[in-house]
Amino acid sequence: MSDPSPMPMPMPMPVQSAPALASSPSAPSPPSGGLWDSVDGLHAWLNTHRAVVGQEALLLRVLKLSEEVGEVGEVGDQHDRAQDRTADGPRT
Repeated sequence: MSDPSPMPMPMPMPVQSAPALASSPSAPSPPSGGLWDSVDGLHAWLNTHRAVVGQEALLLRVLKLSEEVGEVGEVGDQHDRAQDRTADGPRT
C-alpha cells in the first residue's frame, strides 16, 4: 500500500496592519445586564472596530477561537492530573 503524499499547506493571506493603538477607542465596559448581554455588547464593539475584513477576518476569528479552545482543554487536562494525584497519591 503506498503512502499518500501530504496535502500542501495553503499560503497565508497578507494581513492588513491594524490602526495605531493610540487612535483606537478603548473597549466598552460590560453592560449591566447578564452574561449574554455582555457578550453581545463586546461582539458589537469588535465588529465596529475591526482592522481586517472579509475572509481574512473570518480566518483570524477561527484561529483565535481554536487557540482559546486549546487553552481550555489544556487547563482541563492539568485539572484532571491534579485530581488524579490527590486521589491516588503521588505518581512515580
